[in-house]
Amino acid sequence: KWVSQWKQVSPTSTTPWITESRLLFRLNREEDGLRVLRQASRRFSADADLATILADSYSDSGNFAEAERIYWRLFEQSERLEDRLRWVTLLAEIKESLDQTDELVAKLEERRQGNPDSIEPLLVMAQVHQVADNYEKRRDLLLEASRREPDNLLLLKELARMEESEGDWQRAQLTLEKAEKLDPSGSVSQKMAEVCFK
Repeated sequence: KWVSQWKQVSPTSTTPWITESRLLFRLNREEDGLRVLRQASRRFSADADLATILADSYSDSGNFAEAERIYWRLFEQSERLEDRLRWVTLLAEIKESLDQTDELVAKLEERRQGNPDSIEPLLVMAQVHQVADNYEKRRDLLLEASRREPDNLLLLKELARMEESEGDWQRAQLTLEKAEKLDPSGSVSQKMAEVCFK
């Protein structure tokens, strides 16, 4: 009753809907909680956070197909690379849990053929390999991206960070040497010194 009144006084807010669904989930009324989220998602169709909550709830209930469908829609609708990486990470986590990472990689590889000159598909696929813990494949994709955009400092720093986290000190040092030439701030030089002492 209280939540219904809240919806009436806050018709543009998703919070009452999310609160109601959480209450229903706590009462072990999973289907009712999902129903409320589906209704809210239809009402606030442009709200990506609400769609994510619905997809997460589907995933938690074992309905991976519905969760995957929502994540794909969000991925395709996103214009910013940061958002695409967020959604593909969630897709990759589902596929990894189902032992279907190769299927996702094949689908992304097929899409990459339509945009062969962009580094974005390479970064998206590298993110999938990060979730799957495929260091060499991820590194190869990041290297290919850095060859296409050799002056991309952020990309070189990410590649070096990944190599360092894997204990690949020599490769990290070589990558940082490339990045140092593009970095007027001196932060890369400092990082090189840290890597040298590891």
